[in-house]
Amino acid sequence: MILRTEKVNMDSAVKAITIFASLLISVLGIGMPIYFIIISESNTEIIINVFIILFILICTVPFFLMAPKRLILTDDSLILKKGYGRLILPLNEIKDIDLFESDSLGIRTFGSGGFLGYLGKFYSKKLGHYTAYVGNCSESFFVTMKNGKKYLLSCNNHREMVEQINNLIKP
Repeated sequence: MILRTEKVNMDSAVKAITIFASLLISVLGIGMPIYFIIISESNTEIIINVFIILFILICTVPFFLMAPKRLILTDDSLILKKGYGRLILPLNEIKDIDLFESDSLGIRTFGSGGFLGYLGKFYSKKLGHYTAYVGNCSESFFVTMKNGKKYLLSCNNHREMVEQINNLIKP
């Protein structure tokens, strides 16, 4: 049974980076190669520009698929709905959940530092290695699983979400 559903919002920095990067990718990464394909007189130029477009798509599409959309709390799990797919965190496997109150995510080791959110693998001295699916850092919370995996998530009403999850996992 669904107990709560919260949207993942993007903060103004994430929105600005996403808009700027999308425009840049659309115009320079896809638009210009298409233009060069149209005016091209050799097959080599066409092939090179097709590969440029494919490379740009291969590099950006995964971020659209990973982008967090909403968090759903059920009576037995916390579900992160992404652009494609979902991450299911069973409540009985959550060791700890707490608000994330830091002005730094640490070092991004793989992922996006603002394009469609803060997504991917991060490291900080305080938290260690963790996976982030964050749209707004000021609405984020940290989840540690019993198997050692760590996640940084965000959503509207994050304080209430953390409180409700804590009530479910800590009798």
